[in-house]
Amino acid sequence: MSTITVYSHTDCHLCDTALEVLRALQAEHVFELRVLDIRADEALHRAYFERVPVIALDGQELCSYAVDEPLVRARLAAANMAGQIAAQTAHGSHGDLPLRRSQAIV
Repeated sequence: MSTITVYSHTDCHLCDTALEVLRALQAEHVFELRVLDIRADEALHRAYFERVPVIALDGQELCSYAVDEPLVRARLAAANMAGQIAAQTAHGSHGDLPLRRSQAIV
């Protein structure tokens, strides 16, 4: 499962708005939502203090100040697809994946 991390701090209306948007996206996509208060960690505070909220998916920063919904949706869909393929491969199942020509049953 993917994790979206929101680097935030208290009394941040942009952060509150971003969290509302991301919670709404959880109705469409499965992901863990983590909120990190940058004021609790000096390194995070130095890195993000002028850009909150910063939204990261599985450790990769996607956007700052506001949620770029089309980008987040696309990245979540891609991460979900990659996770499904990895799970099928791990279980030896190809599920609904199309066969490559070399795998075609004749």
